[in-house]
Amino acid sequence: MGKDYFEDKMQLLSEYYAEIVKTYNLKEKKIRNNVMAYISSNYVLMVTIEHFGITVSYSTKEDLPNMYYCNNFLAEAFDDNDRVGIQLGDDANTRIKNDILVTSRGLVSKWENILKGDTKWLEDYKKSMWYSMHPQPRIDKTIFD
Repeated sequence: MGKDYFEDKMQLLSEYYAEIVKTYNLKEKKIRNNVMAYISSNYVLMVTIEHFGITVSYSTKEDLPNMYYCNNFLAEAFDDNDRVGIQLGDDANTRIKNDILVTSRGLVSKWENILKGDTKWLEDYKKSMWYSMHPQPRIDKTIFD
């Protein structure tokens, strides 16, 4: 049996997010073969690798089991500096690698407040079109255990 489709992509995610984990004292926890959780003492940031990209969800400890599907909201703030070094191509592997690279940079450059545990940004998110467009995922409260 060959490797799982997501195995290399999850390894890449861990590599690109390693500095975030270290800098913001997060715990990295693999939830499923395509889902990684980055856990602080008061929030969880979930990155899901899909077949043609990634999605980012977030929740505070108090809001669990409800998660906020905030991928598009966060991505609106990313700019050309976050995209430096992306690869040309439209195949699935290139798109996923580029998404991982851009989000890892963009979270630090545009959304460091989230990584530091601030939740004020949620007020703007809940007023955005993105909040009402997507069903909000759910996760088990034991994620913090």
